Amino acid sequence: AAPSQPAVILHRVDFGLEAGDRIGLLGPNGAGKSTLVKTLVSDLAPLTGERIAHPDVRIGYFAQHTVESLHEGQSPIDHFRTLAPQAPIQSIRDFLGKWNFPGDRAF
Repeated sequence: AAPSQPAVILHRVDFGLEAGDRIGLLGPNGAGKSTLVKTLVSDLAPLTGERIAHPDVRIGYFAQHTVESLHEGQSPIDHFRTLAPQAPIQSIRDFLGKWNFPGDRAF
């Protein structure tokens, strides 16, 4: 038997995002969500076509394996202090504020 061809999940997709936009991807396991995200953040090259981004674009995403590094009951500030113990608290708070953890939400 001939090897099966991968299923085409997306075809001729064209979309844009503006500064501050957020997206969420929902679907069953194996549907290609992680592959799409990895392509959007340039961890994988597109199979065809191209990915065009402004030179100043900065993408952040919460990968599936990231959950494993979180500890129940630990605040966002505590988490980042563990990752970067030498970082000034204000720098961590500034960073968290950009990700919608302003003020007391960081604690």
